[in-house]
Amino acid sequence: MARRDRRPLFASKLEGRTLPKRPKLPEGKAPGEKLTPLERVRAAVAAEDWREATRLSLKLPSLGPDEEAISRAQEAFLRPDFLRQVNKDPEAAIEAGKAALRRRFGS
Repeated sequence: MARRDRRPLFASKLEGRTLPKRPKLPEGKAPGEKLTPLERVRAAVAAEDWREATRLSLKLPSLGPDEEAISRAQEAFLRPDFLRQVNKDPEAAIEAGKAALRRRFGS
């Protein structure tokens, strides 16, 4: 039997609460459509999630001259003690990787 009032069927569950906000989608994306790997890297750089940005960017096919700096930053995130053993500064490697990510994928 159909309801005569126009309330949604789940309205009784939402009394006193608001509906969740709709997610912010990139231009040209449908709800539920996955982000491309490049969009995921750009989103991580925009959010300044450097660990995730380095991890994702190293999976891309070509990084050009920035590949070495980004891979050293990833190494510094994963094994900073190893870099100290070979007389490299992990913090400097991470900063160089951040600069390379900003230059390559940032706006």
